Amino acid sequence: MELTPLLQKAINRAAELHREHTRKFSHLPYIVHPFSLAVILSEYTDDDAIIASGLLHDVVEDVQNYELENVQEEFGPEVAKIVRGVTEIKHSSDEKKEKLSWKERKNSYITNLKQASEG
Repeated sequence: MELTPLLQKAINRAAELHREHTRKFSHLPYIVHPFSLAVILSEYTDDDAIIASGLLHDVVEDVQNYELENVQEEFGPEVAKIVRGVTEIKHSSDEKKEKLSWKERKNSYITNLKQASEG
């Protein structure tokens, strides 16, 4: 994998945004997960937008006040589109923003993937 400016920026931003997060069961720093995904993706593609999206794929779900609009502003529409396609919706869209059940989240995720892959 070539360390392009986009990838360096995504590495830095993902590390910054996940700096307080740990993995649920191992308690390792959370950044281990997106870094591992980026390495796996780099074995299949040299498209830095795809690899950068792997690094950033959980920031919208896990970082308070960091939205898809932020991804688009910082990394462009292509990265934002890929991140949107793999983002799991965790709360209802109504005003109460109630947490969805595991099954509701997974069904919503599958629907989102189908729609994202069409474009």
